[in-house]
Amino acid sequence: MQIRSKSQGAGMMMDGLVATIKNHHFAREGSLKRTILPSKAGQKPRFVYSLRPFVYFPETASRGPLSLPGNFRGIKMNIIKLSITRPTVVVVTFTLFVLFGLLSYSNLSQELFPKINSSALAVSTVYPGAGPFEVENSVTKKVEDAIASLEGVDKVSSVSMENFSLVTLQLKTGTDVGRALQDAQREVSAIRGDFPEGVEEPSLSDFDINDIPIMTVGATAQMDETAFFDLLDKEIKPLLERIPGIARINLIGGQEREIQVNVNAERMSAYGLSMSEICERMESSNLDFPAGKVKNDNEQILIRLQGKYRNTADIENVVLRALPDGTVVKIRHIAEVSDTYKEPATLSRVNGVPS
Repeated sequence: MQIRSKSQGAGMMMDGLVATIKNHHFAREGSLKRTILPSKAGQKPRFVYSLRPFVYFPETASRGPLSLPGNFRGIKMNIIKLSITRPTVVVVTFTLFVLFGLLSYSNLSQELFPKINSSALAVSTVYPGAGPFEVENSVTKKVEDAIASLEGVDKVSSVSMENFSLVTLQLKTGTDVGRALQDAQREVSAIRGDFPEGVEEPSLSDFDINDIPIMTVGATAQMDETAFFDLLDKEIKPLLERIPGIARINLIGGQEREIQVNVNAERMSAYGLSMSEICERMESSNLDFPAGKVKNDNEQILIRLQGKYRNTADIENVVLRALPDGTVVKIRHIAEVSDTYKEPATLSRVNGVPS
């Protein structure tokens, strides 16, 4: 600390400063050095006062200058001296540190999509033609009662909507997801017979972060939308699924072909038919099945009856019932068959153009 003054009053100020330092216990003793600086002719001499306070170290109960202890000061000076006298050692040391850091970074285990184990299961069930309340009472509640008592289940939530039931299980931390999935599958299979007729087989799955799509691609073409969807679904999609690393491809949007049979309710009632009877008759008429074989001394020929529908005319000519007067009631008498496309549940566009 240095204090400069042009008058004798500086000594008094210095004394006051030293007294202040002593009172605040920053130093117990000190030395004051007075230096006369050269001045020009005709000017009063200038004085420089240098104060070297002493600091108190409680740990060692000793007093010393306001600086690092001797051993730390020596280490510091040695490092600085070594850096100046032998710079090659410093450069080599830091080069080794950089190389070691790069080597460690290159060996780090890193993944763009790391595997994350989820702790949730889902039970989805399709009940065609049922409303939300019917789905809840006939499917959702039975599934909840069956899986709520499983070991490791923390929370059970469900959603019932038209034609669909979804029950979600939140597992406790540390629960074996694979084992919980097997237990849930066993419990759901045990109550399968309690579901109403028409309920499809329940599907159980766990939430996997790897199932999230990593890429979305839109495709357009100057061709019929239904034909373009068939091209993507039957030719392009199988080719892409063969690429290593691709697990699954889902088609979103597009116009999928669908054969619709629009039944006239009045005509159906006039002929004494029901929807279940019409559906059963149409399903039984759309089958391929073996009809035996023909053998001779040289060869054997298998006979197979092809009953699959090839066009809408085959559907229109399906016989539903024979009347007492010998006439038959066919699909075309009570319904209109059209080759169209499904009503889209999702829409996909590229620059405003359906894709």
